[in-house]
Amino acid sequence: MNMKSFDEKTVRLVDVATKIMINPATIENAAYLHIVLCQLGLPRSSLNDSSFTRTSGGASISISTPEDQKGDDSTPYGVIPRLILLHACSQATLKGSREIDICKTQTAFMKLINLNLSGGKNGIRNNFKSQFIKLSKAKFELFLYTNKKENYFSGNIFETEPYNIENGKWNRKIRLTEEFYNSLVVEKNNVPIDKRAVCCLQRSSLALDIYLMLTERLHRVVKNNYVVRWKKLREQFGQEYANNKSGRVNFKKAFSYALTQVKAVYPDAKVEIVKCGLKIGKSEPPIPKVI
Repeated sequence: MNMKSFDEKTVRLVDVATKIMINPATIENAAYLHIVLCQLGLPRSSLNDSSFTRTSGGASISISTPEDQKGDDSTPYGVIPRLILLHACSQATLKGSREIDICKTQTAFMKLINLNLSGGKNGIRNNFKSQFIKLSKAKFELFLYTNKKENYFSGNIFETEPYNIENGKWNRKIRLTEEFYNSLVVEKNNVPIDKRAVCCLQRSSLALDIYLMLTERLHRVVKNNYVVRWKKLREQFGQEYANNKSGRVNFKKAFSYALTQVKAVYPDAKVEIVKCGLKIGKSEPPIPKVI
């Protein structure tokens, strides 16, 4: 079939999946994210609410945001804050520093994290600025209990803001709080992720969240063919869908479609949709462990 028959998104997915199959990831392909942010994602759409909580099993994330000058106190949501956090966690891990380089200009940074640039009142530039400010002001609570170990962080992720408070100009650097840096780097809660896959999936918050969770979880699976039931998956990924028959059906369709994209760029993932949920098996992580 002629490749022109496929849309741009599908062509890109096939291209990246092929490259990953031919050239499996090494540590040089790694980006990094906090383990709790891999288990549970931020809101995927606007909630018009000053707080957000998502809990599943031994993991939980809570976000609260103060009201800004325009009276908007909604929490950060969507792909943009996820990509900013990925960049910040990666920089901190790779450089061993709380100082995060965010380029000389906003445009340069947006290009760096592979955002398509557009202007206008409702363009991505305005949304990017709004999301970055919300993220820098938001207070997070991250909790995860695994293997008899508790991971807990409470506070702001960023100590400084991306825009100068006095004149609104772009700051070239932003600093992580010492508490978050310690939770991420010192306590080794930084999960390596194949940045090629992230770049391919970043148009879908749901696909990105599923990929991040599988990256962190599958190599820890003890019992092969374990089934994560739909109810559990909805807790972890489906909070944005109505808790009724229609909402549950829509979530299953969206999750199943997103999983096909994830499996394309994570070929070693032993996962399969079954009637009662998601069957998972022990799998090699996208980034091989460094011995």
